[in-house]
Amino acid sequence: MIKLVSSNHGMPEIMRNNYWILSLATLLINCSSSSDDQPVNNTPPSISVTTTEFAEGDGSAFSADITFALSAPSDATVDFFYEIEGQSASVGEDLEATSGSVSFAPGETTKSVQVTLLPDDILEFDESFLVKVSNIVNATMVNSEVVAKIIDNDSYDIEEIADGFVTPESYPSMELVWSDEFSGSDLNTDDWTQREGNGCPDLCGWGNGELQLYSVDNTRIENGNLIITAENPNGKTYTSSRLKTKEKQEFKYGRIDIRAKLPFGRGIWPALWMLGSNIDQVPWPECGEIDIMELVGHQPGTVHGTAHYDRDGHEFVGTGWPLSAPERYADKFHVFSILWQEGEIEWYVDYNKFFSIKAKDVGFNYHFNQPFYFIANIAVGGEWPGEPDATTTFPQIMEVDYIRVFQTPGMD
Repeated sequence: MIKLVSSNHGMPEIMRNNYWILSLATLLINCSSSSDDQPVNNTPPSISVTTTEFAEGDGSAFSADITFALSAPSDATVDFFYEIEGQSASVGEDLEATSGSVSFAPGETTKSVQVTLLPDDILEFDESFLVKVSNIVNATMVNSEVVAKIIDNDSYDIEEIADGFVTPESYPSMELVWSDEFSGSDLNTDDWTQREGNGCPDLCGWGNGELQLYSVDNTRIENGNLIITAENPNGKTYTSSRLKTKEKQEFKYGRIDIRAKLPFGRGIWPALWMLGSNIDQVPWPECGEIDIMELVGHQPGTVHGTAHYDRDGHEFVGTGWPLSAPERYADKFHVFSILWQEGEIEWYVDYNKFFSIKAKDVGFNYHFNQPFYFIANIAVGGEWPGEPDATTTFPQIMEVDYIRVFQTPGMD
């Protein structure tokens, strides 16, 4: 019960009656108000694609759901047209092109459509396709082209022969654009240049406090392998070799396989790596550095993959791949690989992926969408491995069986 109370006892009767009527009307209006009477939000909802990554699958075609979502329910029907198109993923090989209309009834907030993915058994790059939206009615969309990705989940049963692991000479959908099989009797100087000395005057100790002098005498081609030897001929001076393909063989993107057997021992530091070809125009690390493989000899069972770059100073990211103890990378050949595409690099040992880097993780100074060249060397000493000690034996040898670069046509 509502009880109205007034202190206007001296008011004439007709005025008191009008007062009571006005007060009762005001109270009833206030009591009838609720949250349902708030102003209607006429801003149209926005459309987003909430599923943008799909595992490739195993062997047979399958349908994957692409889900569209509205930012809020709409009082009106929302309509639009969508198209699925290939990007790095190829229509007919990786997916089927499709298109159609989508309609959200009032109050609905999610709808799914299907795209047919066509799996294969090729170990390859992750591939992308486009989800395009047009003819939108009663909604908005910030970006009418959304990139979706097909995540490759294939693997090879890598072949192990008597002296270690080996990879194929070809891959489906990729072309071999360069290789050195080291099958001659001499180093191919059309592809390689040798560095000499200790890096002075600019980089004494090659910038890392290394102890070796590089010499052409520590390189040879033997039995189809590149042999780099680190020595200590007089018990005082360390010698080794360092080779580069700068201005001779430079590459932007691809699959790179390097089959090698590595040295060991405290103070021994073999590396198979790459530097940005613009190093003469910009200083390291702004040119970028891709370490396909590094090993410090006192940890002979672990190799490392690393990316170096400049972001207001030198930064790097990477990790290691250990063998099962007591195995060492000196015991047999292993294959060190990267899959390198625009905005992303993945590292592998014997087809085991162990690290990756993406442009979005690095930020504004991602230096790896440009040509790079190869370097192969054994350093002795330095800030990371430390100096050799009484346990280190010489000579130490790195054997490289082959370096191969594969690219998808039109990749660059």
